[in-house]
Amino acid sequence: MAGETVLIAADMTNRTTDEAKYDSIDIETLLAGLRAKREKLVARFEELGESGWPSQRSILDYSKKCES
Repeated sequence: MAGETVLIAADMTNRTTDEAKYDSIDIETLLAGLRAKREKLVARFEELGESGWPSQRSILDYSKKCES
């Protein structure tokens, strides 16, 4: 956990999931969107190489950028 002493709290209400209205999206469309985001994130990880891994916080920040 990159030296972090406190974990980020989970949102047990699933507010973000509910606001995204995933239940109203066709499953194939939903999976295609998730697949595209995963591929974008994996490509970024591959660019880093073995020695270029940032801290966990940096990865989380980058992941949020990928969402937009």
